[in-house]
Amino acid sequence: MLDSTREKSLAHERLLVLPMLCPCLLFRYSNCMDMASLQDFFVNNPIFFISIGISAVVATLLYVYSLSDVVQKELKRRRMKHRISALKNHYILCGFGRVGQQVAKELSSEHQAFVIIDREEDKLKLAKENDWPFLVGDVAVDETIFTTAQVTKAKGVIISVGNDADAIFMAISARSLNPDIFLVARASSLEAADKLTKIGVNRVALPYQIGGYHMATMALRPSVVDFLDTLVDDARPELEMEEIFIEPKGHYDGKTIAEADVAKQGMAVLVIRRNDGKAIVNPATTTALKGGDRLVLMGSEADLRAVANAVQKNQPERTTSSVDSQDIKASPFLDEDPN
Repeated sequence: MLDSTREKSLAHERLLVLPMLCPCLLFRYSNCMDMASLQDFFVNNPIFFISIGISAVVATLLYVYSLSDVVQKELKRRRMKHRISALKNHYILCGFGRVGQQVAKELSSEHQAFVIIDREEDKLKLAKENDWPFLVGDVAVDETIFTTAQVTKAKGVIISVGNDADAIFMAISARSLNPDIFLVARASSLEAADKLTKIGVNRVALPYQIGGYHMATMALRPSVVDFLDTLVDDARPELEMEEIFIEPKGHYDGKTIAEADVAKQGMAVLVIRRNDGKAIVNPATTTALKGGDRLVLMGSEADLRAVANAVQKNQPERTTSSVDSQDIKASPFLDEDPN
């Protein structure tokens, strides 16, 4: 890409020289004349002035054309920066290889706001085609890119780079800039996953482990896998899963499931995960909800959206750095691409 840009620039420079040749040739020809003929040539000959005018116009047009790419890129960069500056409660996706591209597709299908960061602009072709906001840079060495991506207003950071060292640096930078941010990172080994957990990453995904588990489960329990795939398939809205957060001291804190009217007809509360990590599977309607609980619900897309809106409406507004939902889906990424 850089070579093609350099060749284009050199071609423009060569074209800029051509309009200047005409006046130079005329001046060279004038050296062969005597003084009277020279005066008559420059003063009374309109061809000289016409050639100068044409050369100036052509040179100006070529110069403007050579700058058009630069101007367009600068305008796009400014529009992108303004668009990103307006984001809040969004996700920041670091790394746009095959895994990162799949994550972006999932976020887009869930209608979640996000911004992509990658060090190589060539990898961002899919982002440009889908008009997804992106930044070019290496967050592992320049944490100001996180600041530009509005990390202090973000809901979460998803680190999908293939290099474990880069993932650790990115996680440390994100956590230092926003202590409350929810972090999801990819790791290539159990050792790297352990280090990421120790520095405060909330969830760590091991793509090869997930892929191996998924393949084994498909062989052992194919019907179960088909059912789970139905739950996470956005193209089948008749049955989905959602996670609801119960705000401490909020409207639903202390109420039972029945009193909160969370379990509507046709919906099921699968799990209540308490703040201390304890899980209550298939809770009864008399089970009391507590602040900090996370409810995993199953039902149709319309019913889930109605419940989520009702819960959000009746709970106090949370800070922009808080995480409203952490239903990040794990996909079996089986590629060998380190990015």
